[in-house]
Order: sequence, then C-alpha cells, then structure tokens
Amino acid sequence: MRPPDHRVRLDVLFAARAPVAVVLRRGPRLHFHLVLWNLADHSFAHGQWMKGTIELCDLSPDGGKLIYWARQWGSAGRRWRPENEAQRRGGGDGDPLLRDRLPTRYRKGRRVAKVPRYMRHLAPAPGGARRFNEGIWTAISTPPWFSALAIWPCFGHWTGRGAFVGGKTVVLNEPRDGIVPKANVPIPRSWRIHPGLDPQDRHYRHMEISAEWPWPAGAEDREAVERALAASGVRWFEFATERDGALLFGCDGQIFRLRDWRAVPPEAMLDRAERLIDLRDLSFTLKAAPPEAMRW
Repeated sequence: MRPPDHRVRLDVLFAARAPVAVVLRRGPRLHFHLVLWNLADHSFAHGQWMKGTIELCDLSPDGGKLIYWARQWGSAGRRWRPENEAQRRGGGDGDPLLRDRLPTRYRKGRRVAKVPRYMRHLAPAPGGARRFNEGIWTAISTPPWFSALAIWPCFGHWTGRGAFVGGKTVVLNEPRDGIVPKANVPIPRSWRIHPGLDPQDRHYRHMEISAEWPWPAGAEDREAVERALAASGVRWFEFATERDGALLFGCDGQIFRLRDWRAVPPEAMLDRAERLIDLRDLSFTLKAAPPEAMRW
C-alpha cells in the first residue's frame, strides 16, 4: 500500500472499567474519523467522520458514552440581504439558534463558525439560559458516532469540555447558566449534569477524567519505545501503552501489538509487532448513526 502524502494522527482514550477504547483519526487536515476498539479481541468498528476541530474529553467507565469538544468552520458566510438585516435588528421569526447572529456584511475568504445541521431546529429549553451556538460546543455521543445525544454550546474558548464522575454523572466546564443542553434525545432523570465552574456546586473544578490516556510525553517507557521505533524507520510516532503485558502503540497511521515487548531488542520491535489495523487509506464518507446510537 502506498502511504498517503499527509500525516495521519491518532488519539486514543481507554475506558476505565471495560476492554474498550476510542480512536480519533485525523487526516488530511481537519477531517476526523471515530473508531471503536474492542481490546478483548482487538476488533475495530468504524463510525462517522466530521470536518472541523475535534478533541476527545472523556470516555465513560463502561465505554458506552463519549464526551468530545468540537469546533466547525463554514464557508465565508452568507451575503448581506435586506431581509437578513431586518431580522437581525428586529429579532423576527427565524432559526432561534441563528437569530441575532446573522452576518451584516460579506467578507471574501473569511471563515465563520458553522452550526451543525442537527442543531438548527433546536431552541433553548423554556426557562433556561439563552446561549447561542456559534460553532463551538461540547457533546455526548455513543462511540463510534459523532451524532450528539446532547450539545452544550460553549462561550467562545473560555468554556467547554467535560468529564465523567461515575457512570451517569457529568461535570462540564461551564457555569450554571451554561448547562442547559440542546438535546436531540431527552436526557434521562438518572443522569446528572453539574457545572464545573459554579463555586456553589460540590463538583466545582472537578475535571479529572475517568478514562485512561496512553503514556504521557516524557514517560521513560514511552521515550524508549519512541527511540526504538524511530531507529526502525518510523516517521510519526503517536502513542504507546502497556496492557496485559503487551505493548500497544500507534505510528504512521497504524496500530500495533507486541507481546513480551521488554524482551525484544529495540531494533526488532517493529518487525515483530502484530499490526492490528491500518487507518491510512481512508477517506471522508457521510454516514448516518444507527437508531441504537441515539439512545442514552
């Protein structure tokens, strides 16, 4: 297989109490793809693609729900029209999420934030805080699908992201007036959403994620693996972690597994590793989430 001209980046989150992980593949540029990794048999389930900027925030302990942060860019914006200006000034009928945010002029080449299609018909909940979505949000979904069960628009880059505290308790990096969701599916009463920026809430600033990241940059084992793979001709090293005595690592858009890796000479690590999946030869594909992915 001829390697792609662009770099394929891989980010991984491991569930705390289940043999499940999610893989976020990026490339080219702002094309992101979500993959569910079953660590029991090392099978992979491909999910949706999204264009924009995506960050993995947390994976629930059972691996069933994912919190991610996203920002999407649209085209250069709509051209100015008198009816748009009248709607902007008078707050007339129209899309409640876009009202008062209609552009007043057109600037060639300007990128503007983009509201997802599945959010355009959703209005803020009655009596809740009125926060407009401007293309930056935190979402909860069922991996490997990006289609959101609920979305919390961010206040610019000052808020956003979240973490699981237990199986059905979520702490968002939002003040109390920012935890009113725009829900595609009503949130069950068994779920609890807490504002992490409210000093009066018991979960104030409790943003420690429940999922496990791979070895962080600077870890001694990670640096040793990275040096060994670089000597074997690897161009882009992504992650490495040890699970059940085997080394799992990603490089050059691929994921490998190596048993008894500490006894393998560094120069032979890549040759002796088992390649679990090759994510290089993929392209953006529109795919709808199945009905079971839209249930809490």
